[in-house]
Amino acid sequence: MKLFRIIALVLLILWMILIFLLSAQTSVESSDTSSGAIGVVLKILYPGFEKLSDVQKQDMINSLQFIARKGAHFTIYGILGIFSFFAVITYKGIPIKYRYLLSGLICLLYAASDELHQYFVPGRSCELRDVLVDFSGSVTAIILLILIFRHSKLKKFV
Repeated sequence: MKLFRIIALVLLILWMILIFLLSAQTSVESSDTSSGAIGVVLKILYPGFEKLSDVQKQDMINSLQFIARKGAHFTIYGILGIFSFFAVITYKGIPIKYRYLLSGLICLLYAASDELHQYFVPGRSCELRDVLVDFSGSVTAIILLILIFRHSKLKKFV
């Protein structure tokens, strides 16, 4: 269990560093990152995308920016929820419900600190909505893991 806990903590910290680095991007860099990702997805899912004019491609990408960015927030923080869950679940000295709560609290505090960090990045903002989207992703992942553990042979880990 100790090795599992160390690996989970390392993954949690590395994921937090990745989130910090993404949040440190200026608004232009962040927009370029999301536009590039949207473009790749559109090339795969929309067969006629390559045949569109550059203006049409950019309009399509721009129309998907908001949902793609919020989806990315949700997903990235869902992964943070997974890593935080595994980082705290093996602490048998803490009652199980408090381990679940601690896992969520780690994610909530990190989401809030991430938004505060963005306040100081050129062109970025600090938005409560993003904290809520981030935390929702984390909580969704944590709840799914709780359900999986409770209804599987993995009960012995919690």
